Amino acid sequence: MTDYVLRKNAPCTPQQAAVLIDGILNMLVTDMRPLSMVEDQGFRTMINILNPGYTLPARTHFTKLMERKYQKTFQEVKSAIKATNSRIGLTTDVWTSVATEAYLGITCHYIGDDWNMKSICLTTMPLEHRHTASNIAEWLEEVVARFEIIAIVHDNGANIVAAANILEEKHGWSSIRCTGHTLQLVINSSLKNTTAEHTTPVSLLNSLLEFETSSEEENRKEEAEDDLNSQVRNKVLTYFGEKSLAKEENPLHWWKTNEDRYPTLARPAESYLCIPGTSTPSERLFSAAGNIASKKRASLSPEHVDMLTFLHCNAKFLQSE
Repeated sequence: MTDYVLRKNAPCTPQQAAVLIDGILNMLVTDMRPLSMVEDQGFRTMINILNPGYTLPARTHFTKLMERKYQKTFQEVKSAIKATNSRIGLTTDVWTSVATEAYLGITCHYIGDDWNMKSICLTTMPLEHRHTASNIAEWLEEVVARFEIIAIVHDNGANIVAAANILEEKHGWSSIRCTGHTLQLVINSSLKNTTAEHTTPVSLLNSLLEFETSSEEENRKEEAEDDLNSQVRNKVLTYFGEKSLAKEENPLHWWKTNEDRYPTLARPAESYLCIPGTSTPSERLFSAAGNIASKKRASLSPEHVDMLTFLHCNAKFLQSE
């Protein structure tokens, strides 16, 4: 205590100031606090009590530091994605903040070397133009141009579906509608039609599960099967003979254990298991963005909302790398 009283007015060294500034910035990102917090009287008083010799910089200084941290983190995330041998799947959704600003959220998912699912926030992109299918497709292309994409999981919004169809036709990206959202639409449709025949809900579900295979596709399948050598054929047959996993079991854990038994099938498994079953990751992204772009933080620019959401959502991913 004596040491504190004697040194309480001593100026803060540059090294001490750097540690304090970095700690404050990490607190703002981790706890999703507004950058304006550094100008709040209560916060400035607390910092002065903790270190009277330290002069807290203005909000503009922390804004510049946040922008630099975003650029550094962006390069780290980009390097991590480029280093993976796995295919990459996307989820996407559109969201409107309390400030009535629209955002396109995109998350990517891939299987790591240890057969763990890796999930990354790519962007919470502010949308300045109409949310037409062609515009959404263009925005998606802009974000993922350098990544190999296998599929996009999205909800059933007409503009999102049309945009995904454009990208599927143009690039061959698979378009997968969110399972949860699709089932919800089927159930809602069934409940609305209460005067219909009892078989109506059943027929609706049957139409959802019905698949038709053309004779041309059957021929291609037979030709592909004929081309398989006996060793690969036996491996495939052995794999099909494996006991099915229980619903609560994780297929990635199974592949981690059995990868060496089925090396030929492990790579295709990585390509498809990286595809989420629903667009929930994008919706979870907007939960974080919503905390950042709340009424108290409505003065944040859309670009800074994107940066803060990116930094907050990718913190745990970078710690695990």
